[in-house]
Amino acid sequence: MGRVYLVLVLVLVLGCSTARSEPTSNVAAPAGASAAAGGAADAPGLRCRALPAVPDDAAPSRECSAPRNSDGTSKRSAPAPASEPGTTVLFHLEDFGPPSMQLGLLGDPWWSWERGGSWEPCDQFDIRVVVHRGALDDATRARFATVRGRSDYRYIERDAATRYLDGRIAELAEPADAFGSLRRRLELTRRTIDECVPR
Repeated sequence: MGRVYLVLVLVLVLGCSTARSEPTSNVAAPAGASAAAGGAADAPGLRCRALPAVPDDAAPSRECSAPRNSDGTSKRSAPAPASEPGTTVLFHLEDFGPPSMQLGLLGDPWWSWERGGSWEPCDQFDIRVVVHRGALDDATRARFATVRGRSDYRYIERDAATRYLDGRIAELAEPADAFGSLRRRLELTRRTIDECVPR
């Protein structure tokens, strides 16, 4: 029953989700690389340092191309600092699946400094996730700081992230084709963590 409920919720969320903002990394992606097609695997060193590229299917639609949200905040956060391979690696919130799948793991899918979710349909929130090794230290928190109106970072310890991803990937294994693109995205996130912040 729980698995059927999860599948129904995912169908609703994926069907109604809005596109996310463009990547804000200050490191350019290699020509022809596409995270949606697994192109990020062609540049492992880059993938470990820069915020990953936005998949082709997440490009903003024409109707939602305004640069600001209904509350006046920018849809694109300040450029992200480079990750520190072996210690930290950066992702977008969506790289961990839709909010209904995360069930509070990384917080709400809107700015962490706002209380409610009363947003307009085209609002987009450029929320980043820092996967880190061991306890979160002050230096990592300062490097990837949440600053109201500029940047929003969420933190998760490496082993907690991989346990979560392994569970969701296993749940999406059946039916095999219903959530193939979502499963592949979670698998890429999982592989990236293994490569960039190994045990």
